[in-house]
Amino acid sequence: MKKLTFKFYIYLSIVIEYILAGVLAKTHHTGFAGHFFVIIALLSAFLAAYAYFFAEQKTNTPEQFTWQRMGKLSFYLHASSVLGIGITLFYLIHTHQYQYFYVWNHSSNDLPWYYMISCFWEGQEGSFWLWMFWHAFIGWVLLKTSQRFENRVLTILSACQFVLASMLLGTYLFGVKVGSDPFILMKDANPDLPVYKINPDFVPKDGKGLNPLLQNYWMVIHPPTLFLGFALMIVPFAYSMAGLWKKEFDSWIKPAMPWNILAVAVLGLGILMGGYWAYVTLNFGGYWNWDPVENASYVPWLIGVAGIHTMIIYKHSKNALRTTFILIITAWMLILYSTFLTRSGILGNSSVHSFTDLGLSGQLLLFIFLFLGLSVGLLIYRFRHIPITNKEIKVYHREFWLFTGVVILALSAFQVIVPTSLPVFNKIFGTNAALADPIQFYSEWQLWLMVLLATASGIAQWAFWQKTNTSIFKSLMTPLSITFVFAAIIILAVMKPENELTQHLGQLTYLKYITLLLAACFTVVSNTMLIFTILKRNISIAGGAIAHIGVGLMLIGIMFSSGYNRVISVNNNENELGKGFATPKDRRENVLLIKDQPRQMGDYLVTYKGEEQKGIRTTYEIEFQQANGKTFTLYPVVDENPRMGDAPRPAIKNKIGADIYVHITSIPNPEAKRKAMETRNYTVQIGDTIDTGKSYLIFEGLNNQVKIENPQQYDIAVGAKIKAIGTKQIADVEPIYLVEKNSNTPTGQDVEFKETGEIIRFMQILPEQRKIVLQVEPTKSVNADWVVLKAVRKPMINVLWLGTGLLMIGFGLAISRRIREYRKERLV
Repeated sequence: MKKLTFKFYIYLSIVIEYILAGVLAKTHHTGFAGHFFVIIALLSAFLAAYAYFFAEQKTNTPEQFTWQRMGKLSFYLHASSVLGIGITLFYLIHTHQYQYFYVWNHSSNDLPWYYMISCFWEGQEGSFWLWMFWHAFIGWVLLKTSQRFENRVLTILSACQFVLASMLLGTYLFGVKVGSDPFILMKDANPDLPVYKINPDFVPKDGKGLNPLLQNYWMVIHPPTLFLGFALMIVPFAYSMAGLWKKEFDSWIKPAMPWNILAVAVLGLGILMGGYWAYVTLNFGGYWNWDPVENASYVPWLIGVAGIHTMIIYKHSKNALRTTFILIITAWMLILYSTFLTRSGILGNSSVHSFTDLGLSGQLLLFIFLFLGLSVGLLIYRFRHIPITNKEIKVYHREFWLFTGVVILALSAFQVIVPTSLPVFNKIFGTNAALADPIQFYSEWQLWLMVLLATASGIAQWAFWQKTNTSIFKSLMTPLSITFVFAAIIILAVMKPENELTQHLGQLTYLKYITLLLAACFTVVSNTMLIFTILKRNISIAGGAIAHIGVGLMLIGIMFSSGYNRVISVNNNENELGKGFATPKDRRENVLLIKDQPRQMGDYLVTYKGEEQKGIRTTYEIEFQQANGKTFTLYPVVDENPRMGDAPRPAIKNKIGADIYVHITSIPNPEAKRKAMETRNYTVQIGDTIDTGKSYLIFEGLNNQVKIENPQQYDIAVGAKIKAIGTKQIADVEPIYLVEKNSNTPTGQDVEFKETGEIIRFMQILPEQRKIVLQVEPTKSVNADWVVLKAVRKPMINVLWLGTGLLMIGFGLAISRRIREYRKERLV
């Protein structure tokens, strides 16, 4: 042991000297503390993994305690170093030290401190640190709770931490880039900038700033929650590896189950937070867009849920142990694969959420293949030794329906991950495959899979708490009857074919939604009945039933809020919005509001009341008046964003039955506003359109037969035929160009477009160019301010949010129950 330890420290000191020499050669600045913590985190993680590995090899020997103590101390050192990295980076961001590239690239002087926290995960380096931080915290908990699994579980976790720490190294080893340095100086990151040739000590006065879309309190808490879910997924994986390592094929299930439920719950909560952030921040009018980055989180969550159910199957029947190993390993590998998808830059053309490539693609692939080789190799090696049972599972057994749900979850994950991986396939095979309509493709398949899943979950929960015999189908008649009654009420009240919500869906879509409604109602009804009949005496064991009720309500909320949402900003004047709205759908679903001019939208009289600008943010006041005279006001905003273009943010009126969702789609730019308030001349030919800022004027031709008084006194009398288009009115107007006999001075007869108050004059004829000159003078009393907006009614979306809350409560009860069971068994 002593010789081994001495040699180990010799090699360790050589590595430290080599890396420190490289760092010191390029840096003499306060960020050295950050570099130092990265190096210590890297080496201490390696030492912890090494020591814990040998501690497990030396079981029941005097050396085991020494190795275990070394591993524990090394992990504590590693956790402290990870914390030091975060403190150093936040200090640099908080004190606006823009000589550092990461600080300059993600921060700015005007950011409040709480949005400075978001700067961590806007960049790849900071998000890697966040992942490491959560692993360090989880490792600390495992040191207190994992008991006899400590050596094996901490070996896996420390090895992962070593790989993650290498992502922050930012150096070259043998000519290969390893990691990306969050503490690199601006002049080292951009050495070719001319300013550094003039002034090597130049420091920017301000940074590029945080993406305005991330300046939202949900983005302060959503990414940490999501990364905690990612991090927690390693724990059931590590336990499964611990079981395979020592051929303890089933003893790992009980300690791993609470962790797996917690991982799935937290990851699900992070995904839901991201959906809610998208709903209240982005302007696509929804909470889920089947973006590849969204899919990359959703797929491991599905597999994690499947893993929970196979653990339950094994606990009660000793079946599906091999399947459990496969699912737990797959869930963790999908976490690593999603990391590659989102951070390699391979989704750059198919996702708006992915990171740019920092040159870490090879390192990320090595990360995947390292754990893939370890886990799959060990699973294959031990596979034939994993016990199986010959117990027959019949269709009325609870295990049958649980396993049916597992198969459906796996199919759902497969259906999503394969198309999501098309950019990877294209990269490998040099193809250019893509989905024509990804949203339609995913939604169609997932809808039917969710129908099957909701049905199976309703039967499985009912079977789980009933006697396992053929009477299960008779007992299901009661919840089925209630389901049909409940669904019929909804169909007659909301989904009937003649209802305006269903007229645009078509008959097939209508039947499809009825099927989904029946399945979702069934799982809600069956699980609710269970709670009130069987589980009412001990609600602490009702976590599964409550979670399934939540899923059923979520499906109902998703169906109505997405499938039955109704655009209320219907525009019947397709010429009103001009070239900025290219498709008929866009022109039909957006309306122009001129300040202080009410306009009818569905059941509301809507008025644009004005705007208020503070910094980069402009807030628009939109008043809605209902038929009963009651009013409410919404305040959509638009943030100026030089990096990504203007960023609109919606405003939402939360109502019990439906949300009113409004976002700005177009605003006048300063030039357009100035143009709208000035008298301007326009040179046009037949067919040209003039955008005055308040109306559109189409020149349709000349009229040589104008009706005027005393026509004999004029040499020239010509009218310009103009079609004037406003928000409420389309009118034909005709200004006239006159030249009196024996006079070279033209006169004319002006016309007024009544809706906007604009005065239109025919100023000049240019015969050689076949053009004329028109002059438009605005009436100052008519305000030139306007906005174009879209308003949508989203029915029953609160049912979705209620379902998510019940899902989380169910997970919480399930976690508590499994922890109590494990502690009780451990005491016995």
